[in-house]
Amino acid sequence: MKTLYDVLGVSRTASSAQIEQAYQFCLEELANDMTSESGMLRGKAIREAYAILSSPMRKQDYDMKLRSREQISYQVVENSHSPWMVGAVLGALLICGVVLYKYQAHRAAIEALELEAEKAKADAEQASSAAAVEQDKLERQQQLLARQAQLDQQRQSAMARMEGQQIQAQLRRDEVQAARDKALADQQAKNAQMQEETQAKIRSQSEMAAMQRALNIPIRQH
Repeated sequence: MKTLYDVLGVSRTASSAQIEQAYQFCLEELANDMTSESGMLRGKAIREAYAILSSPMRKQDYDMKLRSREQISYQVVENSHSPWMVGAVLGALLICGVVLYKYQAHRAAIEALELEAEKAKADAEQASSAAAVEQDKLERQQQLLARQAQLDQQRQSAMARMEGQQIQAQLRRDEVQAARDKALADQQAKNAQMQEETQAKIRSQSEMAAMQRALNIPIRQH
């Protein structure tokens, strides 16, 4: 009877890596024939065989049942001198083989579905994790943009304040300069007035002296 090792084309002493490699090789060989009925059946058999042999515990359980079945076959050969015994044992062996095959096929199918469910769950978790990473990245970008906008607003406010301070300082300088110019103009006008008054007084004294000389009046010194 064909064993699961025969389905994958490996020996019973094959390692996990060899079983994995044989499984991938069988799938590659079957890739072009997956649409036919025979290809689908062989693909199912390959996946069921891999589901059992890839798990150390399931492989150990299968090997024990396989050795038990071979031991029964050996006993049948040893007791071949009893035809009725041979028939009974062969019948029992056939029934056990059918039951065992159906049980293993059913169990392998369930395990294959479980593996697919676990893979789907892992893919979903990975997708969820990737979505969370992308969401976190998007939130960080939004925070950076908001921070940049805040810094730009603060910089513009600072520039506006600085321009306002510069304008106020220029106005104060203009006021100070205007006050200085006014004070200087006032002082110059006062000096001019004093100079004019002094010159007028000198002219008046000169005219008075001339008149006194003309009248021979002694000039009175003040």
